[in-house]
Formats: sequence, C-alpha cells, structure tokens
Amino acid sequence: MREQIEGMLEKLTSPAGDPPASTEPTLETFQGDLENHLLREILPGMFYAPEASPEAMDAELRFRTFMAPHLYPADVERMVGLVPSIRHGESVAVRQLELLVRKAVALQREDWKTLDSLRKDLGEG
Repeated sequence: MREQIEGMLEKLTSPAGDPPASTEPTLETFQGDLENHLLREILPGMFYAPEASPEAMDAELRFRTFMAPHLYPADVERMVGLVPSIRHGESVAVRQLELLVRKAVALQREDWKTLDSLRKDLGEG
C-alpha cells in the first residue's frame, strides 16, 4: 500500500509539462471510429470532472495529447474553450463542439467536400 501511495504522490508532484508516458494513440495513429472515440471516450472526461480538479486537468491533458497532431491548433483551443459552456448545458456549445470534432475527422480522412461544408457551418468561410 505504501508503494501505491508513493506512486500516486509522485504522479501528482511531477511537473505538468512532462509528456505523458502512455502508449495511447493520437489523432494520427488512432484506428477505428474517430468521431465516436472523441465524443464518447476522450471529451466526456473534461465535461464530467469537477472544474479545476486534478481529474479535469488530466482529462484535458489526455485530450490535448490525443489532438496534438491536428493541423489546426486553434480548433483544439476552441474545443477546450467550449467545455465550461457545455458543463452548463448550453446546446449551442455542444453543437459547435460536434462540428469541430467532425471537422477534425474530415481532415484526418481528407474528406474535402465534408470539410468545406463543415467550415461553412462553423462560419469559417
């Protein structure tokens, strides 16, 4: 039990800038339904963790690590910025997040027709 406690304390005291030593896939290496993975596995951790809690910070770090290869870092920031509004149940924010996720998926799949449509829906062009 002492080793477990020391391990937990070590995780908490390590600098936040350290890259996670995980073998989790990223946006580039993920195999499967990317949209579903983001909306059901990655993002909910940020919505349901108490605001500014270690769990919320871990969830955000996991999301940012996963999204690191994304071609539009500003989109990643927009997604993170929508989290407080989504926590408060704002449907417009949920819709924006869904569109941004679909945009990331379209970019990954090089689906330019869908990407063009999504950009219009997002007011980007």
